Amino acid sequence: MYISIRWKILIPIIFSLVLVFAAFSFFLTNQMEKSLVQKGEAVVSSIQFGLEDIIVARETAESILEKEMIGQAAMTSLLFEKGTTYEELVALAKKSGLDEFWITDEKGNTVLTNMAPSVEFNFGSDPDGQAYEFMKLLTGDETVVTQKAAVRSLDDKFYKFVGVTGWDDLRIVQVGRDGAMLTELDQHIGVVPMIDSLKNELSDEVKYAAVLSASGDVVASTNESVSLGTGLTDGKQWKGTIDGKSVMYFGKSLSDGQMLVVALSNEVMQTVQWYTGLAALISVMLVIFITYFFVRRLMKPLDVMRGSLEEISNGKGDLTARLHVSGNDEIGKLASAFNKTISEIQAIIVGVKQTASHVVESTMSLSALTTATTDETVFMLESVRHIESGASTQTAMTADCVQTTTALAHRLQDITEASGELFGQSEKTKEAAETGQGIIIEAIGQMNIIDESVHALSATIDVLQSNTVEIGSFLSTISAISSQTNLLALNAAIEAARAGEHGRGFSIVAAEVRKLAEQTDDATGQIQSLISRIQEEVEKSTKRMTESSEYVGKGKIITEEAGKSFMNVLEEIRGMAVKLKAITTATDEVAAGTEEVNAANETIAGASNEAQSHIEDIAEKCTVQSERMTEMGTSIHELRESSEQLHSSVHHFKTD
Repeated sequence: MYISIRWKILIPIIFSLVLVFAAFSFFLTNQMEKSLVQKGEAVVSSIQFGLEDIIVARETAESILEKEMIGQAAMTSLLFEKGTTYEELVALAKKSGLDEFWITDEKGNTVLTNMAPSVEFNFGSDPDGQAYEFMKLLTGDETVVTQKAAVRSLDDKFYKFVGVTGWDDLRIVQVGRDGAMLTELDQHIGVVPMIDSLKNELSDEVKYAAVLSASGDVVASTNESVSLGTGLTDGKQWKGTIDGKSVMYFGKSLSDGQMLVVALSNEVMQTVQWYTGLAALISVMLVIFITYFFVRRLMKPLDVMRGSLEEISNGKGDLTARLHVSGNDEIGKLASAFNKTISEIQAIIVGVKQTASHVVESTMSLSALTTATTDETVFMLESVRHIESGASTQTAMTADCVQTTTALAHRLQDITEASGELFGQSEKTKEAAETGQGIIIEAIGQMNIIDESVHALSATIDVLQSNTVEIGSFLSTISAISSQTNLLALNAAIEAARAGEHGRGFSIVAAEVRKLAEQTDDATGQIQSLISRIQEEVEKSTKRMTESSEYVGKGKIITEEAGKSFMNVLEEIRGMAVKLKAITTATDEVAAGTEEVNAANETIAGASNEAQSHIEDIAEKCTVQSERMTEMGTSIHELRESSEQLHSSVHHFKTD
């Protein structure tokens, strides 16, 4: 539930005032009630004192009368003992002021009275009767029996009786006297005339006075229509109404067992309570009005402040408005603090506006850069995947090349061994071949040219595909040497045939050399078929191989021309020996080169595997980078939307 600060201030003040006035009213009412109680008790006490004096006066009068009657009864007892008669009792009654004499025997039967010459009455005939009490004189329990003046049950007359025992024996001697004197005393100074006098003598505050008997019956009252009820005790106070008016009753016991009841008017206290409540209500209303006026005046700057804040919160956002500072009190300090806060908020909003604009522009630029970077990352990822595919192919081909060069190394080892055997045979016939040394030297020179061409070709292959090209060069050299050897062997066979019987041994050697040359050609062909795929990948290698073939062809032509120049078989054999030596040397070089190629291929294979692993890592990182760039693009888009929303939120604030 919303409660304004104005009412938060007023409600405690009103509540406090109500409590104060309620406490004051309660205190005043309580004091008035105490005053009324004290006054009532004082009035009751004063009336009680008067009634107690009346009671004491009556009891004193009755006591004197009682003592006088006891003496008269004793004298009557003595007279009866001496023989008095009816007539004497009648005369004695007239002169003594006694009204009745009663004398009985030991059983309570009347034997003499002044009421009549002969009366039959027994005092003990009725246990509930008024006379039965005097039977105590016959039992010896009492010597004197007195009764208070009361209405006689016999004839409803007010009488007082006193009795004594006989002078010398047990009997009842009773005297009675009319209580008119006591009645007259009661009528003049008794309770009833006292109560009657209160009707006129008491003030208007005493609305009622009454005396109740011990049984609760009203003995005398100032208003017989008032009903008091039962259960009254000494000192009891209670409230009630008399004739529709509020009163307070006070009860006080008298010494004779009766109860004095006095009712005092309670209207004064009610009037005081009513006026007190009215005054409290008027005071509270007046204080509320004055407090509300001052609180409203004090709260006016706060209302202005609240209005400004509501304008800002409702979207008007005027941050240029300032409160008027009219004092140096708490409200004035609060207004100054409010103006300072609004100024700081204004500066903050200006900064936020500028920052929001810059953020929007920056996010737009960053979004464009992110889009371009994402596209480039995707393109780079595709390129890396193509490179990865090519690297896989190259790795597989390098592995095949390693296997091929390994097989080639084994074949070259066989060629080396065969060349060694052939060279041993050629050494045996070296002397016979010296005649063809010049031509062989020329052939060797031509083969050197071929060797230089092969080396040039090897350098070109190293630039393009390292040791793989060298393998092709070595194979071309081996093929050329094999062809030349075959030609030389053929020429040697021809020359051996011409020589006849002298060239038969050389013919056998030439046949073996030719066989080895053919095997070399077969091995070279197998190796050439294995590396053909590698040679196809490099066009430049193919061109160089073509040039090498041309040089080899020229070498063949020159060798043929040199062979025609051989004049005899020995010269051809010598040339063949030189060629065999060259073949052996070349075969060793090819074997060494093959081992180097194999090592290079293994290095290439390891590098290819490592490169492929790095390429896979690069591809994976490119994928992650692409995903992050996508997420960054989403975040930048959200940042742009938030910046635009921030710019829209602060745009409505008026700062200048």
